[in-house]
Amino acid sequence: MTTAPDQRALWTTGAIAAAVAGRTTADLAVTGVAIDSREVVPGDLFVALAGRTSDGHAHAARALRAGAAAALVHRPCPGLAIDDRRLVHCADTHAALVALGAAARDRSPARRVGITGSAGKTGTVRALATAVAAMARPHASVRSFNNHVGVPLSLARMGATADVGVFEIGMNAPGEIAALADQVRPHVGIVTSVGAAHLGAFPNEAAIADEKGALFRHLAPGGTAIVNLDAGHADRLIAIAREAGVGRIVTVSLDDPTADVHGLRADLRADGTRLAVAIGGRHLALKVATPGRALAGNALAVLAAAEALGLDPAMAGLALARLTAGPGRGRLVTIPVAGGTATLIDESYNANPLSMEAALATLGRRAPAAGGRRVTVLGDMAELGDEAAARHRALSGALKGARVAEVIAFGPLSALMGRAAGLPVLELAEPAAAAEAVRARLAPGDVVMVKGSNAGGLGALVEALTRPGRVQSLAGFWAVDERAA
Repeated sequence: MTTAPDQRALWTTGAIAAAVAGRTTADLAVTGVAIDSREVVPGDLFVALAGRTSDGHAHAARALRAGAAAALVHRPCPGLAIDDRRLVHCADTHAALVALGAAARDRSPARRVGITGSAGKTGTVRALATAVAAMARPHASVRSFNNHVGVPLSLARMGATADVGVFEIGMNAPGEIAALADQVRPHVGIVTSVGAAHLGAFPNEAAIADEKGALFRHLAPGGTAIVNLDAGHADRLIAIAREAGVGRIVTVSLDDPTADVHGLRADLRADGTRLAVAIGGRHLALKVATPGRALAGNALAVLAAAEALGLDPAMAGLALARLTAGPGRGRLVTIPVAGGTATLIDESYNANPLSMEAALATLGRRAPAAGGRRVTVLGDMAELGDEAAARHRALSGALKGARVAEVIAFGPLSALMGRAAGLPVLELAEPAAAAEAVRARLAPGDVVMVKGSNAGGLGALVEALTRPGRVQSLAGFWAVDERAA
């Protein structure tokens, strides 16, 4: 659920009916949009989506009892009269949600940013929204709402008073980026990275780059494409943007001095990255306090996007001092173990070869306390098709480079990764029930990183390990204007 920032009506049921070619008998105020009856708050519009495993029409009455102002439906709902004035009737609720998102886009003066990539999408959305908030009114996708439901939902939640909308765009199969980008029609498009994610649906990484690059074909007229030269297949992405007639292509790089936004100095440390950056004729000093080279590169994309939106990159960097790593996305938690405490790096929200390699590099830069070791708790990486075993085996060098002492594996492929590195491997099952078995392997001073695809359920393991625990506070970024270039 997301409500309009000033709590005034986001929609009226009359406006909703007009936007979706539906019908209703009232004109009720709506302050948010929800698709899960368990998350409804008073004032929401509940959209009764019909999925493969659940039909929202069965939960519409519950949503209204929870305080929803109205429900968008396309069939009768148990416990509700067909002429209930709170119902907006349409031909298909998913198509209606897409239409409602388009109506929100078209009525809003907000400049829109679309962000895609094999890794780093959600973090970059959060970072850019935080940066924008220092200077303007942002609206942004929540969690990882980046698919055929999440994108139109995020659009439909955008109020008419937003200045900038930041939208995450994901994919699992060919053609999805184009369809979702066409809904957003961003003024600024960012591809954070291209890597071996979803190889089960694509023949190779070049095909994945083509899919990600489709974002640039659906930019609004006069739009800006932002490409990270360090993140793979940059030449291909730039060529796509040029073929699409994109008027402004902005490149970013930590290392390449020819990039429009580039690092002058990068000091990668366990507690973050200290950067000097050249952008728009200025030099900025930045600290990315959440560690990792990939996050530092995404910070450059945030600064480039801020400038493309007409905002001050230095102010954007300063605002990011409030940003911290979230659950599953690199947060550090002190957890109890026998005889003391260990540090857990929570990377449990999803994995592919690109993000796994980056996470292992981050682990390698974090030194254990005296007597401690580096330990990995790994789940299998999903959606790699016929290359699954080879892609897991290929990460053995990253495991060795991170100086990992032991691998705790939840799945045969993650066990293969550890054995290919010549490391001791403990194989466990059922992550939700394995917390104490994992804790028993840890000693005071250890640093343990948890990472795997969502299908492996490692989030439940982290939840158990971190209760009780203490989150270590880490600011995301700070920036100061150093001098004119």
